[in-house]
Amino acid sequence: MFKKTSVRFVIIGIALALAIMTLSWSVRYYNFSEEKIENLRSKGELGKYQDRILNLGLDLQGGIHVVLEVNVPKLIESLATNKTNQFSNVLDAAKKEYNESDAGFFSIFEKHVENKNLKLVRFFNDRGYKNSEIISRLEAESKDATNRAMAVIRNRVDQFGVSEPTIQKAGTYRIIVELAGVTDPERAKQLIQKTALLEFILLKDPLVTQSFISAVDDYLKTGTAKIASLDTSALEDSTVALKESKNKSMNINELLGTSEDTSVIASGESDENNVVVDEKLFADKPFSSLLRNLGDMIGVPEDNLYAVKKILKDSSVVKLLPYDSQIVWGAKPEIRTLNDGTTRSYYLLYHLKRDTDLHGKYITNANANVGGAGSNAGQPVINFQLNNEGSRKFSRLTGANINKRLAIVLDKKVYMAPNIRSKIPNGSGVIEGFANMAESKDIAIVLRAGALPAPIDVIEERSVGPTLGRDSIELGTKLGVIGFIFVVVFMVIYYKGSGLLADIALLMNLLFVLAILAALKATLTLPGIAGLILTIGIAVDNNVLVFERIREELDKGKTVKSSIDSGYGKAFVTILDANITTIFTALILMQFGTGPVKGFAITLLWGVVASFFTAIFVTRTIYNYRTEHKILEKLSI
Repeated sequence: MFKKTSVRFVIIGIALALAIMTLSWSVRYYNFSEEKIENLRSKGELGKYQDRILNLGLDLQGGIHVVLEVNVPKLIESLATNKTNQFSNVLDAAKKEYNESDAGFFSIFEKHVENKNLKLVRFFNDRGYKNSEIISRLEAESKDATNRAMAVIRNRVDQFGVSEPTIQKAGTYRIIVELAGVTDPERAKQLIQKTALLEFILLKDPLVTQSFISAVDDYLKTGTAKIASLDTSALEDSTVALKESKNKSMNINELLGTSEDTSVIASGESDENNVVVDEKLFADKPFSSLLRNLGDMIGVPEDNLYAVKKILKDSSVVKLLPYDSQIVWGAKPEIRTLNDGTTRSYYLLYHLKRDTDLHGKYITNANANVGGAGSNAGQPVINFQLNNEGSRKFSRLTGANINKRLAIVLDKKVYMAPNIRSKIPNGSGVIEGFANMAESKDIAIVLRAGALPAPIDVIEERSVGPTLGRDSIELGTKLGVIGFIFVVVFMVIYYKGSGLLADIALLMNLLFVLAILAALKATLTLPGIAGLILTIGIAVDNNVLVFERIREELDKGKTVKSSIDSGYGKAFVTILDANITTIFTALILMQFGTGPVKGFAITLLWGVVASFFTAIFVTRTIYNYRTEHKILEKLSI
C-alpha cells in the first residue's frame, strides 16, 4: 500500500503527464505547414487536432471584426402588403432622413406617415387599426428580429468551425461579430450576411414566356407596349427563332435607340458598349435576337447581359410581364461549346410564378456532398431533408405538377430547375449548380441554421492581420519570460533552497493553466497573457505566505518537520480566503464581461486554482518527502 507521500507523488505525476500530453497537441498543430493542414482537412483528420489545441484569440492570431446592422426600412418593406406608390414614397423619405440623422427610424417613419395622412392598416392589416399601435408592433418585431438574427448568426458561425467567436448585441439593431483565425474574411462575411431564403417555385408555361418575349419584341420595334395574345403558331416560330444563328456585333445604343451613357450600372454587368445579336432575327425581333435557345432554357450571352437587364428594368416592359410572374436570373453562368469549338458564357433567364410554392423553412437537414451519379456526378451538391409538414407539401406539389419544371431559388437566384418526373413522397432532394465544394458547404450551413429574419448590412469591418498577432504573442511572451526570470531569481536569493522549490511549483503552475485552457477549448487572448503574468504574482504570494509562517515557527525553536506542518497549517486559511475572493471576482468578470475582459477572467480563474494546488499540495509533498527520508534536517529560509 502506498504511503501518503507516495500517493501525493502519483497524483502530481498524473497531473503533469496529462498537462504535457494536452499541450503537445497544440505544439504539433501550430507547427503544421499550410500543406499539412490541407492534407489533414481533406482526409477529415484535422478535427482531432483542433479539438485539443489551445485556441488563440483575435488579437493573437488575427481574424475579422464586423459590425452588422439590421436594415429596418427593408424589413418594414418586406412586412407590408398591398404596397402603393404613396407608401413607397413615405418609406423612402423616412429612410433618407434616418440615414442622415441620429433619430430613431420609427419616430421618423411615424412623422412622415402622419404628414401624408397615410393609413397603415391598409398595408399592415394584422397588427392593429391605429397608426401608433401598428408602429409600436412593428418596432417590437424589429427588435425581436435583431435577437433572432443573433441566434441565426451564432448557429452559422458555430458550424463554420471558428473557435470561441464573439457575437454580441450593440445598441438596438447592431451586432458585433469577431472571428479569430479566419483566413478568408470575405467568405466568412458572406456566410454571416447571406439571407438564406430558399424557395421552390414553378416555372411559367413556355407559351406564356414566349408571349412575353414577343410583346417585348413588338415594344422595341414600335415603341408601343402591347401585351401579346397567346398565338400558338407565332410562338412556335419564335421558339425556333431563339436558336443559334449568325451572330452580329452592334452598339447597344443602336439596339435601344438611345444615346445615353452605357457605363456599368451594377456589379457583374458587362462594361462593353457592344452586344451580340442574331442577325436573322434583329430586324423583326430585336429582343429575341439578344437571347439564345439552350435546349429547354433561355440563355443570355455574357456580352448581352447589360442590355437585357436594362430592357427588363424598363417601366413599360415591366408592365408587359404577367402580374403573377417574375424574372429571376441563374446563380452562375453556363459554359457552352459552340460548333466551331469555341466556348461562350451564357446567363440563364427564368420566368417563374410570383408566388412561392414551398418555402425552405421546412428543411431539417442539409449536407454538402459530391454527386455520385447522373449529370451531377463528381460535382458539389447539397442533399436536403424536409420535416413532416414540408414533406407532405412537397409531395402534393410534385404530384400535381409532373412534367413541369420546378426552380430551386436561393436568395433570388436560381440554382437549378429540374423537370418533375414523378411524385416525391419522402421530402428529400438534391440541389446542384455550385461553383465549388466550399460554396456548397457554406450554403448547407445557412440552410441548416435557418434564414435571417431581416436583411443585415455590414457597417464596419476591420481585419487583424497575422503580423499584429505575432507581434502581440512575441511581446506578451517576452514580458512573461522577463517577469518569470525576475521572480525566479528573487525567490532563490531571498529564500534560498525553498525559493528554488517555489520556482518549480511556479513552472508547474503555468503548465497546468495552459493545459486546462487547452482541455476546455478556451481561447488565449492578449489580456489572457496579462492574466498569466498576474498568476505568477499570485502563485509567488501563496508561497511567500507559507515560507514566512515556516520562518516564524523556526525562530521559535521548533524542528524542521514541526515548523513545516505549522507553517502550512497557519497559512492555509489566509491563502484559501484570498484565493476564494479572487475566484469570485473572476467568475463575475466571466459572467458579465465580454471580449478581452472575459479572456482575462478565464485565465485568472484557472491560474488561481492551479496556484492553490501547486503552493499547498505540490510544495508540501516535496517537503514531506525530504523530511520523511531525513534529506532535510536543517532548513535555511
